[in-house]
Amino acid sequence: TTYWPAPVSVGFDGRASLVSIFGNNTPEKTDLPTLGFNSGIFVQYSFTQIKHPDSTGKTSTYTGLKTGFYFERKGVVTTPSSLASGGFPPGNTTIHNNLDYITMPILVQFMMGRSNRAKVYQIFGPYFSVLLNQSSIHEKPDTASVTYHQVSAYQPIDIGLTMGLGLEIPFKQKFHLHMEFRHNVGLFNINRSATLNNAIIQTSATNLMIGFSYRFSRNKPPKIKE
Repeated sequence: TTYWPAPVSVGFDGRASLVSIFGNNTPEKTDLPTLGFNSGIFVQYSFTQIKHPDSTGKTSTYTGLKTGFYFERKGVVTTPSSLASGGFPPGNTTIHNNLDYITMPILVQFMMGRSNRAKVYQIFGPYFSVLLNQSSIHEKPDTASVTYHQVSAYQPIDIGLTMGLGLEIPFKQKFHLHMEFRHNVGLFNINRSATLNNAIIQTSATNLMIGFSYRFSRNKPPKIKE
């Protein structure tokens, strides 16, 4: 090997999510968690000097910054049985309420492991989401589903916190496989007029992610500050 790793890497990842809302007893009873997804591109920057790929040094600690842009689907599902548990007439309709966002997280990353070996890492920081679309899909037995859109019933911005734990596995030196468990929790009410009783609605998403990244290289060793 004749190159040294640069502090910057880029990648993409995708994940399945368990999404839900919280903040008010009634929606928490009637609106059940459902499956969502999240996928996008990211950039990582390491503040700590990364050793040569051939290094066999002992365990080291690295700090860095991770950000990117993701398409993210959040939401809930309402069923006849969940309406009954919330004190409403159950009816015969299942409603899938989907919220589609573009999300940008700004995350501090702490990583531990030997150079050119598998490393574990933690991430923590805020995220900022812009609402692109909202859809309510109403499904009844033996009839076609009907879709409604109420984007104006929700706040256009969702701000929250992200925390997670992951594993980075190198292969072919410049490429890395990422496996990550991440949780996003909204900090503010996103409800404008989506519910009749003006209930507080905050988002929550638990993600299991798999992704790949490419670390840039340089031909000369980095300068070491004395």
